[in-house]
Amino acid sequence: MRPTPDQIRARADKLKDQFRAYSREPFIDILARLTACEPNEEALQQFANNHPDRWIAAMARLSQVAGYHERLEIKGNIVLELHSMGDAQLLEELEKVETKLLELEVDKEPIDAQLEDLDLVELVSDDLPSPQD
Repeated sequence: MRPTPDQIRARADKLKDQFRAYSREPFIDILARLTACEPNEEALQQFANNHPDRWIAAMARLSQVAGYHERLEIKGNIVLELHSMGDAQLLEELEKVETKLLELEVDKEPIDAQLEDLDLVELVSDDLPSPQD
């Protein structure tokens, strides 16, 4: 049975809300179905033999999807709109990230060094009014 126009509009509205929230939820069902239809070994070998350039591109893309990115394996996803967050929210999110890094046993020293290089206090203070204002 085909969906009615009202059902389609309702689904589209729900999807728009999920996309705005950067949700992965709309893609989970189709991703599961696509993954279940993976090619067999012979088809993969034939693809690699006939199109080595496309095989390399597919390998690179699938590696990224799996979380591998040039010397760095990412095991989480953080999407924040920093420009719209207040100081307290930023500090709270920073604490969450540091907690997650500890859980993942990631050495945060290189990250701290990069933050020090940025001199965030100076960057933030440039945007804030002085106490005399």
